Amino acid sequence: MGFFYYRREIAVLPTTTGIEKKREKIDALNEKIVILLAKRTQAAKKIGELKKKAGIAVRDYEREHAVITQVRGLAKLHGLNLDHTEKVFTAIMQGARKVQK
Repeated sequence: MGFFYYRREIAVLPTTTGIEKKREKIDALNEKIVILLAKRTQAAKKIGELKKKAGIAVRDYEREHAVITQVRGLAKLHGLNLDHTEKVFTAIMQGARKVQK
């Protein structure tokens, strides 16, 4: 009976490939995205306060539809997957609704 040897290959990515520099750029972009999300959340929170004072419901289906239409158009313009972009913004709007309650 023979033995089965599992050989695990470890990917070593030398810095000469430029991958690390690209990852550093992605890390910087991630930071910018989080900062923008924080600013968007603060704006949504203020809108929630105004809605509460005016007696307006938190959820605005018409506005959500307009946002999705807008971001899908932007996604198309920039060569992004429309459905993935919509899912990202659906999640962002869901978070915004939570801070507006």
